[in-house]
Amino acid sequence: MPKNTRVYMITNVGALIAMIVGVINIFTFRQLWIIFAVAAIMISLVAYTVLEKRKLKQKQALNNESS
Repeated sequence: MPKNTRVYMITNVGALIAMIVGVINIFTFRQLWIIFAVAAIMISLVAYTVLEKRKLKQKQALNNESS
């Protein structure tokens, strides 16, 4: 499996788990710390995905220039 596919799979699964935990918390426990933790996890996953996309674009640009 290519690295970029693995990165997106990790972020998608992580985001899905965080959203499920957040939604369950909203309807049942209503604990603010869980909502804040889910928000922090989602923000870190978005930042990770953006960084990986930038790395991929840079690699593609370098490959295009060298060919």
